[in-house]
Amino acid sequence: MDNNNNEDDFSNSNGIKCLFILSLLLITMDILELYYSYIYLLDYSKTLSQVIFNQCVKYPIITQIFFTVFATLAALSFCLISFLLFIDYEFFALKLIDSFMYYNFYCFGPFLLGSTILAFCNFGKVCYSCDNDDYNKKYLNISTVIYLVIAFTISSLVTFGFSIISAFEYFNNSIKFTRDGNYMLGKIFWKYVFQRAIHDLNRSENLDRENREFELNRPINEEE
Repeated sequence: MDNNNNEDDFSNSNGIKCLFILSLLLITMDILELYYSYIYLLDYSKTLSQVIFNQCVKYPIITQIFFTVFATLAALSFCLISFLLFIDYEFFALKLIDSFMYYNFYCFGPFLLGSTILAFCNFGKVCYSCDNDDYNKKYLNISTVIYLVIAFTISSLVTFGFSIISAFEYFNNSIKFTRDGNYMLGKIFWKYVFQRAIHDLNRSENLDRENREFELNRPINEEE
């Protein structure tokens, strides 16, 4: 049994190490891509005219930087979780899991959702690319549209899903009168529950009384 547990721990640690190394490679690649995209942006701004740069180069490179930033944040998240799991699994699971979840929520929830909405508001500048032969002609960049739709879908699911779960958790803590809830909300809820229960009980008693009176009066009505 001890040998099997040691083998499992060894395989798990190796898997965490591989995940950590892979996430570091992804972060390095993303940082290099960010750097070269920024360099290209500066070079194009100096070599091209201001009109062509604003119409054809500026927004596509900004869009590329935008996707690379979120790819870097995702790789950083994998790197962070693998590092923490490798250092101390129990401490991370008990102490830092909430902070880690909130980090991912804010990065890939409201922040990503707001960025994609801003991109859709500038749809013509972001999703249309200039023709290489004629800068006056533009075509719809399908890949950019697909990336934006995927990012919008993921960020919407994360934002509203996490918000609904948090609302239910807050409501549950409130009706239990715990520290993480709201005392007034719990008081209003239980007041409604008790009033509803009393109302249903009185209604049931009234129905029973009416049924008894009907049973008592029915023979008299039949003799008449």
